[in-house]
Amino acid sequence: MIWLVLFGGAVLTIGFTFFFGTENLRAQSLMTGILTMLIMSGLLIIVSIDRPFTGAVRVEPDGLLVVIEDLNRGGTGVR
Repeated sequence: MIWLVLFGGAVLTIGFTFFFGTENLRAQSLMTGILTMLIMSGLLIIVSIDRPFTGAVRVEPDGLLVVIEDLNRGGTGVR
C-alpha cells in the first residue's frame, strides 16, 4: 500500500508541474526533469533502505545473530 501511495504521489507531483507552464518550453522541461530526478532518487534511497541485508552496500547480520544468541541464553545484554 505504501508503494502505491509513494509512486502515485510521484506521478501526481510530476504531472502537476505541467500546470505551471512557462513561456519557455526548455525551462519547463528542465524544471520537470530535475523534479523527476529528485523524486526518483528519493524512491531509490527508500528501496535501498528497505532491503538492508542485500545490495552493494549492505549490513552484515553478525551483530544481530550475537544478540539473538544472547537472548536465547537468557542474557541481559550487558557485557
